[in-house]
Amino acid sequence: MRTASKIGLTIVAFLIGGIIIAALNDAQGTKHGGGPIGVIFAMGMIAAITAIWKWKPDNEKKDNKPNDNQQLDKR
Repeated sequence: MRTASKIGLTIVAFLIGGIIIAALNDAQGTKHGGGPIGVIFAMGMIAAITAIWKWKPDNEKKDNKPNDNQQLDKR
């Protein structure tokens, strides 16, 4: 189920990125590419997709113990 939702969110990210870049092309009057602003949005889209695939909920993380729990020697 989580993989299906990640695939769906990836498709949505591509659609939103494509719409933004198409709007930039129309606003700038160019036929190819979005210019420097388009490159920034493309990098943002790549970062968003990377974040979608790296995200794991708290219950799937293996290391649930915080690092500040130390065992003290009480003698």
